[in-house]
Amino acid sequence: SCTNCGAGKYSATTAASTASTCIDCFSGKYSTAIGANSSITCVDCIAGHGSDQGSTGCDDCAPGKYSPVDGRPCGYCADGTYQPEAGKISCIVCPSGLLSDPTFQVCTSSCKPGEFVRNKTACVLCTPGHYAPSAQTGECLSCTAGFHTAVPEGSESCTACAPGSFSELNSVNCSVCPIGSWSGFGFESCTNCDEGKAAATSGSSSCSTCQPGKFASNPGQATCDPC
Repeated sequence: SCTNCGAGKYSATTAASTASTCIDCFSGKYSTAIGANSSITCVDCIAGHGSDQGSTGCDDCAPGKYSPVDGRPCGYCADGTYQPEAGKISCIVCPSGLLSDPTFQVCTSSCKPGEFVRNKTACVLCTPGHYAPSAQTGECLSCTAGFHTAVPEGSESCTACAPGSFSELNSVNCSVCPIGSWSGFGFESCTNCDEGKAAATSGSSSCSTCQPGKFASNPGQATCDPC
């Protein structure tokens, strides 16, 4: 006598002599039919559920996994996402600065201030001229012009340039104002001395008024000229 293929399997082969002709339903499908002769008997698991090959039923996707559409096997959440519950059709994006843990059931706060999450998988030090008061996602924050990080990498904050210096956007260090100019705290550029004033040294925080008998007819002079 002939033996029927079991539930979860089917065979379209006639005169088969071995059980190996019975084919498993694909993952994400199931069948309760016995003696099935076509893959049409393999039915899709509904979204949020899955099955192994040759299954007779479907189970909820486990926490950390999901199935977005009918017939799709359960798969792990993508890097940077998580899912704490079973039977779900999607995963949740981790908050800024957090990573998926190995189970993809929670997010972890492994990144520290001065770091950012790169490609949703690794903590990386902020690059020069950037900072992170708390862990960031994708990239760190830019130091605005007039501020600097003072350290090459991993800065947690930016510091205002001291008087007599300036900086452009994303600077590690401040530059000294040239002679004939000045700056105050947090300046993004230096200002030329006005007519009638001069700054003889670089890094000046102010300009000196020309003494009696001297003058400066042009802005940005280093010294005053005698009359």
